[in-house]
Amino acid sequence: MRNVKRTDIPNSGMVKLMHQSFLTNLDDDLNSFKSRPENIGYLFKEILKNIGYCSFLPDHKEGLKVLIELAAEIGTANFISSTKMDIDFDIKYKDKIYPFSRKKMDTYTSVVFWWRAFHVSIIANRMDCIEILKQVPKEVLKTAQVKGNEVDFKMIEFYKGLFSKTINIGDKLIEVFEVLNSASEIPSYSQKFIDMIQVNELLIYKAIFSSDNSMFNNNLYKGLSDHKKYWDLPENELSGESFISYPLLSAIIVGINNRDLKLDINSDYIPDFLLYE
Repeated sequence: MRNVKRTDIPNSGMVKLMHQSFLTNLDDDLNSFKSRPENIGYLFKEILKNIGYCSFLPDHKEGLKVLIELAAEIGTANFISSTKMDIDFDIKYKDKIYPFSRKKMDTYTSVVFWWRAFHVSIIANRMDCIEILKQVPKEVLKTAQVKGNEVDFKMIEFYKGLFSKTINIGDKLIEVFEVLNSASEIPSYSQKFIDMIQVNELLIYKAIFSSDNSMFNNNLYKGLSDHKKYWDLPENELSGESFISYPLLSAIIVGINNRDLKLDINSDYIPDFLLYE
């Protein structure tokens, strides 16, 4: 079995302290959602980072599963709140329910926040969250403070098609590649992310839809290797996304559960205990 070794963090003691501080304040942060719904998006960003921190701690498996589930709920609640959806939805943590208010906002509603909410919902096996996220209008994502590009919005259409019985997902995949080949005026930092992260993810989906197990694992190996290179860049140091690959992990789950593909890659970037069949 091939392995892509995750880069060690430079100061594990500091990461442990930061994660403990996050957990200590978590109940208060969740309780703030009723009076300060603007905190929902911020906490979603923080929990993604702390999922990565948690993955370095001893005996982290159960704690990580709990945080993934909570991230799916917070990420979904963020879009319910900011779009003022009339949907009954609860955030639960340690047998406690945390209500949240609705408040129209554009701060944490970018395509990146939507992607991450969608990814963790797949990883947590939360189809209820996925169905809600599919309802988020494109206009909401387009008017977010952080603007997306044409590739970003084609990726959204592709993701929404993954769990649709009426959309030809193969056609959506082709459309994304067509936009990738023709897109103009993409900033250099976005182009690097597209080339090293998104293209690899799409190639994995291509292998999944082809039911090609060899291509699936070869593309995954390259995707993990490029993930390591990208997130090891100095400007990305200690990013929560550097510790676990949410896009690749969710793609693997789709491949295993929908096309019965078998994994022959091992990496801490894709914890195997989060896979389900």
